Order: sequence, then C-alpha cells, then structure tokens
Amino acid sequence: MANLSVILVNYNGRRFLEPCLESLINENRLIPLEIIFVDNASTDGSAEFVKRFFSDVTVIRNKKNAGFSRANNRGFAYSGADLILFLNTDTVVEPGALKKMVDWMNTHPDTGALGPLLYGSDDRYQVSFGGRRTFVSELLEKTLLNTARRKKIARMARTRKSRRKKTPRVIRSKKTVWLSGAALLVRRDAFVEAGGFDENYFLYFEDIDVCYRIGQEGWKVKVLPRVRIYHEGGASTAALSLRSRYYYRQSQLYFYRKYNSRLSSLLLRQYLRLNLVLLSLKGAWRGSRGKKIKEDFHRLLRERK
Repeated sequence: MANLSVILVNYNGRRFLEPCLESLINENRLIPLEIIFVDNASTDGSAEFVKRFFSDVTVIRNKKNAGFSRANNRGFAYSGADLILFLNTDTVVEPGALKKMVDWMNTHPDTGALGPLLYGSDDRYQVSFGGRRTFVSELLEKTLLNTARRKKIARMARTRKSRRKKTPRVIRSKKTVWLSGAALLVRRDAFVEAGGFDENYFLYFEDIDVCYRIGQEGWKVKVLPRVRIYHEGGASTAALSLRSRYYYRQSQLYFYRKYNSRLSSLLLRQYLRLNLVLLSLKGAWRGSRGKKIKEDFHRLLRERK
C-alpha cells in the first residue's frame, strides 16, 4: 500500500510533465507512492502522453476545465494513502524531499499540513508560506519589506543547510498560517475535517483558504525550510496574464469576504479600481480580448456577494 498519494492537476501543461513525473518515480524508490493525474480538459495531448509513457499513473479526465479546487478534490476522492501531496505539474522534486516530509509527518501527528521551500529554476526562493492575508499584507507585498522577507528566509534556509552535517537527524520546522498549493502535503483526517478545497475558488487562494481551515480545526500548519521543491511557476501578479490576473483578484475578493472585515474588503476594491486605471494608462486592454477582460473586471468589482 502506498505511503503517499500525489495528486497532479493539469491544464495544457504537457511540456512540464516528463521532468515532474520522472522526479516522482525516482522518489518512489525511497517511499511507496501512488500518482493521480487529473486533467482539466487539456488540448495539448497531456493525458494521452501520461497514459502512454507513465502507465502506473492513474489518469482522471474532466470533460471541461473544472478549476484547481474541484479537480484536486476529485483527485483526493481517488486517493488511498493517509498522507496526500497536492503538487503542481510544473515542479521537480529534489531527491529525498518527499521521504523527509513523510517521515516528519509520521513523527508529528499534530501537524495537519506541511510544505517545503519552493525555488525557481533560477534557484531563487519563491514565497511559499506566510501569515494572515489582509489588506495591509497586500500593500506590504508591493514594498521593500517583501524583498527583505525573501532574503531572511533565504538566509534561514542556507543556515539550516549548513547545519545538516552536524545534526543530520534534526529537521527543524516553522509554524505558519498558510502554505503554497504548488506543493502542499496534508493529513487525510485534517483535510476531511477542514472540508477539502473550497470549490468557489476557480484558481488562486484555495491553498491559503484550506490551510486557514485546517488551522481552525486545531491542526498545526508548518513549513520545513530544509526541504526543497523546484517550481517553474510562482510568478507575481504583475507578471500574470490579464486573464490569470482576473482569476487571482476574483479569488482574492471572495477570500476577503470570507475571512476579513468589510472595511478590508472595501479598501481592496478601491485599490483594485486604482489598478484598473493604471492598467488603462499602460494600454493593457488592447484588442477584443483585452476589452472583454476589462469588462469582466468592472463587473467583478460591482458584485457584492
């Protein structure tokens, strides 16, 4: 029986699949795992590729793009292990990373969710955990304080890496509020008690939301700074396409309504209206597609539910 179920949700990510799956197969030599691949109606032959070249992987095909939350919940329904890793397809697992995470969870039964540090292909740290998400934290992300935070975490990771030879059996953890869904390990009981991913999120913020609820159920949410997974994505909102940026803000507004004060939600709306004006000045809404997304943004900001 598998010690770990790995759930991969894919939408037209064919180019990432081979390195991701190969890294997981290498981990399977260290720890028994099952891989569940949920395809969100891709048109690039992703599902066919996995079926042909990775026959041990369970492939689930959605008839339409169901979104990240719903697809992950569907994959979870097929899983059998007590520990489940929700993993993006644009990741590569560092050798031994999953075994370290599973071993740590097995010796810390009060932890409901665990995450590694994420690094890009350029070996730069990506923000993969954090505290409460509020309007203040939104503003801080756009300042030098965010850069300072990245440097602090990078130093922490280097320090713990340098200690590895002295204390090879000790893997220190850090308590946090949320973890990135790019590589999120959960305990089955904790995930079920939290109610799984909220399917009102199509994309973005579903990981923060489920970590909030896991914490509210009394479980600990932690990050292991000495465990690495490489993530090709991790772009800031400024680097996202207009449609992806729309999904991000749509989920953010829903998240604020769910967890933050009415004042915080109001401030966010005003802030986003200002962003729309700035995007217009930059000529971001060119073409019929740009105009359609702009209309969707304005409609979104008028909604009150």
